Order: sequence, then C-alpha cells, then structure tokens
Amino acid sequence: MSQPNKRVRRTREQIEDVLDRFRSSGSTQATFAKDHDLSVSTLRFWIARRRRDTALTAPTPRFVPVSMTPTMEAAGLELEFAEDRRLHIPTDINAEALARLLPIIVGAC
Repeated sequence: MSQPNKRVRRTREQIEDVLDRFRSSGSTQATFAKDHDLSVSTLRFWIARRRRDTALTAPTPRFVPVSMTPTMEAAGLELEFAEDRRLHIPTDINAEALARLLPIIVGAC
C-alpha cells in the first residue's frame, strides 16, 4: 500500500528561505522542486506570490525632469535603475522605436 501524500506546512520565513535557495541554485524549477521534495506547482505558486507581493510594496517608478547640455546631447541618454542596471539610449535612436521601448522599460521597473 502506498503512503498518502504528506502535506507540510511551512512558515513564511521557511518559504522565503526556499525561494532564496532556489534563486541562487541555478536549477530549473522542476529540478529544484524534485531535489527538495516539493511539487513544481507549489514552487511556482510561491514564486508568483513573492513577485506579486514585491510589486505591491515596491515604490512607484517616477520620471524626473532633466535638462541636457550640448555635450550630453552628443553622448545620448543613460537611464540608471536599481541593482546597478543601466540603459544607454543613443541620440540617433528612431523616435518610433523609442516610443515602443518606453512602455517596456516602465513595465520592467
């Protein structure tokens, strides 16, 4: 006779610890879940909940006005984001391409 599935209740701190270990593991969700005796759907649920909770508590990105000098215009524009991420926008970028790019940038912030 097979054993019924045991349901393990984890605290929020335990779940956060598992998610931190998953993030640093470099494993796929399926491999990590199997190696840690988790269902993939549980791991995916935890990941989605963390993303949702982080998005709800993250500060709203805002644009700040800038003025450009002639030297800056020649160099282009560089946007700096959290976690040392930067985006360089050259001065010769097509306006339509930039208009398509901006919503993606804002959505990723």
